[in-house]
Amino acid sequence: MTTGKPLSFNDQTLADLKVIMATLSSQLTVQTDKLTAILAELQAQRGTKVQMFTVSMPLASTEYKWQLPFGCKKLTMQCRDSTDVYMATNRGCVASPSDPYFTLKGGTAWDDQQLNIGNLADISTIYFGCASAGKVVEIIIWS
Repeated sequence: MTTGKPLSFNDQTLADLKVIMATLSSQLTVQTDKLTAILAELQAQRGTKVQMFTVSMPLASTEYKWQLPFGCKKLTMQCRDSTDVYMATNRGCVASPSDPYFTLKGGTAWDDQQLNIGNLADISTIYFGCASAGKVVEIIIWS
């Protein structure tokens, strides 16, 4: 512990310190309010309502479809077993795979954290198909 002279402040120094403290306090409040708003927006984007769906694919080399619901924010999708599934956003690309399509490899999931189906123009349909009969696509959405 060190000893020394006590600090002394004149009235102007104390007044200046009060102004600085008031300014910092108001800036901190503004920043806290901004952070609170950002957190609320992130929570709204994340989605809190979870729903699970399945799309049965009883026939091989046949196109099946599923429409993303209004308000969908996130989507995770996979085949129930280790079968490859062909996916597309265009009709006619998955029964006998033709570009543009995406192969969801068996044993993997497709995870989209950036969806925001927010108006009728945004509603999308996903088309599925696979080379094997009797398969099921599992879908989880957050809205």
